Amino acid sequence: DTPRCLSSPPPMYSTWEVAKTNIAEYHKALKEAGVQRHQENLDFQQDITDQRSMIEILTAALQRLKAFYSESSLAEVAAHGQASEPGRASSAAPPKPSAYEKSGTGAGVVQMLQKIISDAEVVEARLVADEQGLQKTYEALAKDANEAIQTLGSVLGTKTAEKAEVEAASFETKESQTANDADLEKAGQLLADQHLDCDYLIKYYDVRQKARTEEMDAITDAKAILSGADFGKEAPAATAATA
Repeated sequence: DTPRCLSSPPPMYSTWEVAKTNIAEYHKALKEAGVQRHQENLDFQQDITDQRSMIEILTAALQRLKAFYSESSLAEVAAHGQASEPGRASSAAPPKPSAYEKSGTGAGVVQMLQKIISDAEVVEARLVADEQGLQKTYEALAKDANEAIQTLGSVLGTKTAEKAEVEAASFETKESQTANDADLEKAGQLLADQHLDCDYLIKYYDVRQKARTEEMDAITDAKAILSGADFGKEAPAATAATA
């Protein structure tokens, strides 16, 4: 069977698979055709050998028959000539009628053998012509198959390179995606940590603010003490004034 051909160009991976399948089918068809051609040639060799052997045997038989009947005819002619010489008594009896029957039958046998040999030679020529035709057909098939395999091989080579590029790009994309996922995970963790810090500041803002105010008041009192202010003396004076 002839492998299916590429019609319209399908997607890259489909074309790549189709090219591989077609190459395999062409190789299979070429191998099967070679096996069949070999068997046909073996059959031809056997047939042509048998045919030529038969022609050779029949030709040898024909030559022997021709020689035999030619010798018989010459003998009869010689005998007839001696009997007809003037003044000479015939020493041989005249030929019997069976001799003429023999001669007539011999001519028929010779003609029959000649016809058989002629037919055998026609069959031999037909066998040779058929063998040549089968060989030409096989050579044409092999030529077409090899050209198709070469063409598909070029397509396959191109598509293989394209596939390799796509797979490499896909691998790089996956690697990049993996790296991006890792970065996103880190960013998410950082955001979560910052969110916890913000929650802590908001939750304890009032407490921290109160502590800060108290701290500022303590600092103010400390500055006043350091500057010589007497909070104990001012209190009795204030009491006297009120009295």
